[in-house]
Amino acid sequence: MWRSIKRRVEALRVLIRPAGRSELEGVRELLKSRGLPHERFEKRLSHLFIAQSGGDLAGCVGLEDHGGIGLVRILAVHPDYEDEEIDRQLIEHIIDYARLSNMRELYAFADALHPYLEEVGFKQIGPDQLPPQIRDLPDFDQLCPEGSVCLKLEIGRISSLE
Repeated sequence: MWRSIKRRVEALRVLIRPAGRSELEGVRELLKSRGLPHERFEKRLSHLFIAQSGGDLAGCVGLEDHGGIGLVRILAVHPDYEDEEIDRQLIEHIIDYARLSNMRELYAFADALHPYLEEVGFKQIGPDQLPPQIRDLPDFDQLCPEGSVCLKLEIGRISSLE
């Protein structure tokens, strides 16, 4: 019981920050353990962030920048932290980062519609509504296999007066 309470307190102290080179192997192992593509993942990403809790790698999120259009390429949470809403914190972080980077839209793919993506504003769209920058990616068929859900979030720009 105390361990569970301790873990919940630690989850409140989640630090999300850019991943360093020395952390790529840990991210690779996390992706592999979650059944996600892990070979050369860092070559495709423009930005990679990790969530740390109590010094442990709790999760990661990766973003590709396609000229003002972002693609959430990876999102993974360590099984020990699945109940701590770290996935939501990572998504909120990447949305804030995309907004600060002046991206206009964010896209994500899922094999099931994740409620937290809808809660933060993503809307389900058809594959035919994807912009060419995403639809024409060489590995699009692996990213969005038959039955996947395509999601889009329109991001408001931050004005220089704010």
